[in-house]
Amino acid sequence: MKTKEKPEVRYAMLHPGQGAQNPGMALDLYTASPAVRKLFSMASDIASKNLFTVMASGTEEELKKTENTQLAVALASRAAVIRAGELGIETACCAGFSLGELPALVCAGVLDDERLFSILVERGRCMSQAVEMLCADGVRPGMAVVIGLGFSRVKEILEEENVQGIYCANDNSPAQVVLAGDVGKMDALAGVLIARGARRVMPLKVSGPFHTPLMEKAVEPFATFLEGISFSEPVLPIASSVSGEWVESGADARHNCAIQLSSPVVWTRVMDALRQRQRELGFSCLLETGPGTVLAGLWGREAACPVYPGGTENDLQGISLQGIKGKENG
Repeated sequence: MKTKEKPEVRYAMLHPGQGAQNPGMALDLYTASPAVRKLFSMASDIASKNLFTVMASGTEEELKKTENTQLAVALASRAAVIRAGELGIETACCAGFSLGELPALVCAGVLDDERLFSILVERGRCMSQAVEMLCADGVRPGMAVVIGLGFSRVKEILEEENVQGIYCANDNSPAQVVLAGDVGKMDALAGVLIARGARRVMPLKVSGPFHTPLMEKAVEPFATFLEGISFSEPVLPIASSVSGEWVESGADARHNCAIQLSSPVVWTRVMDALRQRQRELGFSCLLETGPGTVLAGLWGREAACPVYPGGTENDLQGISLQGIKGKENG
């Protein structure tokens, strides 16, 4: 059959955050694409560490360290988006969960890769210092996911139980919330949450109480650093996981990047924003461009607008082939 000039399928690109990492991620994309290999080299130079080695040989514990996790997850996300573009997969808009908002800003044209990795080095440094100060004060920082309760209900329980030093950090979905704070206090709180209706409470693979007031000491030095970085105007729509709103300007993006460190992730609002503008923005599917399928799980099973994994070469080849078949059948 006659091939159409332009494919109809366009994607909303979702960039995962810290905790999605796994050893060996993105190495198949490195093998497949010279552009991805160039990206690895540039990011490694900026970070002053061989990120290929970190991702190929690092243990789960090494990848869990904030200064490694942020660079590795963002690099995997950028590798996936670059490879998707090479395979003709079109982007309609984007969003990023927590850390993922930064590579999403590159996808939207607000940052370039050089600025991205410079920001990530400083972001990791500021956050690691804040965590070290907490540890020095006797806090054992961490995060845990609560499944079966919503954000507002968990906040109510914390207030009713007069829990101190534990905060709602991520509004992941109507039935999933992430807590952050002292690990010992969260362990003690788990039984209370289950008695109040939670199905499970599980620790996450992160090393700090991110997106809470416990990270306030990281915000000011990071904000000062960001003042020296150029943030361009978005060329593609991008929804912020800090506000749940669409980013209107480079200044908005810079502000969100700074306050994100101590502000909750409002992913439920991001998902609502994507649903509300799906027809207007012209995407029929979402693609999780990075390691894992956490964001696909949060989106849920929606036949009208499915989420596909897009973090591996096989994933992206499959998506590309579907697009080609769509053209041929048109």
